[in-house]
Amino acid sequence: MEKFYKKQIQLWKKVYEDWNNSESWQRCLNALPQYVYNGTEEFTFREEIFPGYFKDLHHDSFQLYGLCNHYFQAKAVLEFEENNDYSKLVEGYYHHILYIILGEKHSKFEMGWLEYDFSLLLIFTITYFPQYTSIVGKHLVKFLKFRHERNSYGKRYHKMFGFSNVIWLSVFICKWYGFNDLAKEIQNYFDVIADPPYQLATENLLCTDAEIVNTWVAGLSDFHIKNSKDNLTLPFNNYYWQYYPIEIIALLEIRQKENISNEIIKNDFIKRFLPHIGKYSSIEFDELTRALTTRIIGDND
Repeated sequence: MEKFYKKQIQLWKKVYEDWNNSESWQRCLNALPQYVYNGTEEFTFREEIFPGYFKDLHHDSFQLYGLCNHYFQAKAVLEFEENNDYSKLVEGYYHHILYIILGEKHSKFEMGWLEYDFSLLLIFTITYFPQYTSIVGKHLVKFLKFRHERNSYGKRYHKMFGFSNVIWLSVFICKWYGFNDLAKEIQNYFDVIADPPYQLATENLLCTDAEIVNTWVAGLSDFHIKNSKDNLTLPFNNYYWQYYPIEIIALLEIRQKENISNEIIKNDFIKRFLPHIGKYSSIEFDELTRALTTRIIGDND
């Protein structure tokens, strides 16, 4: 387990270092306040592609914020690792919610993500920021429709690409929190299939038997590690979700909300997150995140 996380942390350190050492990326980060405070929507940067040859790069606010999200995420992960500050980790992932909402305003998708990325973000949103569930869920449904209309595999596609487990869980969690209409919309685009670890976990979600609970937590943990690779056929292909097992954390948060103790859980994979379960009903954001929220959503979010 430690080997897995050591590799993940090294990856995030490299992302953070690359950002700090890249003049062009720093230019994007420095330009973001122009969008936040001045309302600038279009950005042009003159880049030297190779010595003596320059090219103008154009970004709208959606593209600019998408690039900056890598920085915010890396910074959040490292702050959590260094200071055990889970609120900063949640804030880092919250930027993805704002980014998706901005995408809705621009009628755009994050094309670097796939269905399972959006499903995991939906799970995160329901767990910590349920007020944005409808809009994040709407974005997922639109993306599912978009993909469905453009692939020839139909529902077979979802089986081939390790799709069903995390989206199946997103539907389960939607229903648990009462977002039944959204759950029905999502179900229009995939076969209801879940591997045994997911079935065991949801069937015994509120169980108080330590052996049973630790069995399904271990099953989900093993599944997460096994499927955390740079491979588009796996559900945790994106390194954002490899580090942060939100699919497990979300289930533990449900147990906590139902006043069922998680102290019986002994699992090396999620032990760094366990002390923080049930303690973050609200997050105090930094000034830039608050300003971004106001800029993208408005004063009354």
